[in-house]
Amino acid sequence: LIGRADGRLTLADPATGQRIDLESFGPTNAAVFARLIVAGASAGDSTAQPTTLTR
Repeated sequence: LIGRADGRLTLADPATGQRIDLESFGPTNAAVFARLIVAGASAGDSTAQPTTLTR
């Protein structure tokens, strides 16, 4: 899960190189993924931290 500097979220599959902008599925869908990032960070799961791209 990639968090972009402008707040958008992108789901990336490193095995295939495919990327999907989660805003394409509506703001409600993106909000669910945003909550997953927060939940993972709160639990101390360092793998849940998003990557931030500055584009």
